[in-house]
Amino acid sequence: MRRYFLPIIACAVVLTACSSTPPAGPGALDLSSRSTAKAANAEGANTSGAPTPAPTVTFPATPADGPVLTPNRQAVTTASVQTLATALGIASPMTEQPGGWSAPAAAPGTPPDGTPRLIVLKDARASWFYGTGTSCDLSQPVSDNAGGCVSTAIAEPAPVTAPGGSSSTVTPVVPATVNVSVAQVNTVADPLFTALGQTTAARTYFPDQNESADRRTVTGDPTVLDLPTFGAGTNVTVVIRAKKPTIDSANGTLATWELKDKYGVVSAADALARYDSQPRPEPLLCAVGPDGQGCLARPAITITGATFGLMADTNSGAPVLAPAWIFATSTAAVAGGQPTAGKFPVSAVQDRYLTTPSPDTGQPNPVGTDIEPTAVPGSTGASEGGVPPISGTPK
Repeated sequence: MRRYFLPIIACAVVLTACSSTPPAGPGALDLSSRSTAKAANAEGANTSGAPTPAPTVTFPATPADGPVLTPNRQAVTTASVQTLATALGIASPMTEQPGGWSAPAAAPGTPPDGTPRLIVLKDARASWFYGTGTSCDLSQPVSDNAGGCVSTAIAEPAPVTAPGGSSSTVTPVVPATVNVSVAQVNTVADPLFTALGQTTAARTYFPDQNESADRRTVTGDPTVLDLPTFGAGTNVTVVIRAKKPTIDSANGTLATWELKDKYGVVSAADALARYDSQPRPEPLLCAVGPDGQGCLARPAITITGATFGLMADTNSGAPVLAPAWIFATSTAAVAGGQPTAGKFPVSAVQDRYLTTPSPDTGQPNPVGTDIEPTAVPGSTGASEGGVPPISGTPK
């Protein structure tokens, strides 16, 4: 009997191996940061003005893979929203509706006014916005975009009738310039970052501390899974009112981030080559020469380092954090100004994990170096010449 036992066992092992199915790999991604660039690049575009690495820069080793994360807003409650409101100085209770929370209360259909309000949407990221000029209809569930929110633009001065019947334009009174220092920004932004659990978030200031400004924005980019992020932070804009630094507007998200899967990534050098091949639009404004004629040459941008991290992106339109190389830059001074520092992300996901974009996926959305806060809750905002940041409060 023994002489038959081992062959039977061996056969069973072979049959088990043959009948098993290999584990499924990570699902294909349709990342906006890659598909739009590919589609636009297929048509050809201007790719001049690429940043150049400094001679002393050495890029880090390439990790084996990188995580893709999706937001989870299920833990967002009226209590957590009220904590945010308290940190912003809102005394009235947050009112919950099918589309989200808001305070102070506003009648349905009320147009935007000068009252600063906190609005928290029940979208995928639990996007929130604090400030004036935005009105949201929260009586119905909102989409993962801005939903029922609208934002009003600053009105142009109204024309008036001048003596003699001719028309002229009202000249607004320009207030005395008051500089908002980085220290003043931190004074009022610190309690908000503490309430959001982002005390260790890396901060970027716009304009930076080398430039005087009557309003200054700080962006706190948190660390997620021990990786730095870009575009997943909280934006806080500070002005001086009644001689005190005051939060004029702020935005972010309350959702946490959860691991979807891991994907193979490219090296920093290959990611930079991707950026170099992406179309870059010509700037709408330029630095005028000393004689007042023509434009000065665009300043040289030097790459001073690279860090592997995560960037705000979308997968088939849904928000995600995806692997990216975050490049630090230094830009030469223009027209007697100061040199500036910045950073920009480039997707690091290998092409073999990406779906093939169709020719009509849209215009290029190349990454940039300056961070602008989002303007409407639930929107992705706009970086100067770059991938829009998506705010968040990951674990």
